Amino acid sequence: MTYLSVITNGKVEQSDLIRMFSLQEKLSAKLIEKYNTILKNYPEIYKHQVDYMKKVRKNLEDLLEMYDA
Repeated sequence: MTYLSVITNGKVEQSDLIRMFSLQEKLSAKLIEKYNTILKNYPEIYKHQVDYMKKVRKNLEDLLEMYDA
C-alpha cells in the first residue's frame, strides 16, 4: 500500500496509514479498542475510518459470494 501511495500520489497520506493499520491480519481486541479511542478524538478521521471499514466489509461480503461461502 505504501509503495502504491507513493507511486500514485507522490507521498503517503495519513489516511493511507490508517488503512494499513486497520487491515492488519492479527489485531487484538484491546489494540483495536485503544486505536478507536484515539481516533474518536478526531471525529472527521474517525468517521472516515468507519465509512472505510464499511466499504471493506461490503467488498469482502461480495468476494465471499463469489465462492458460494
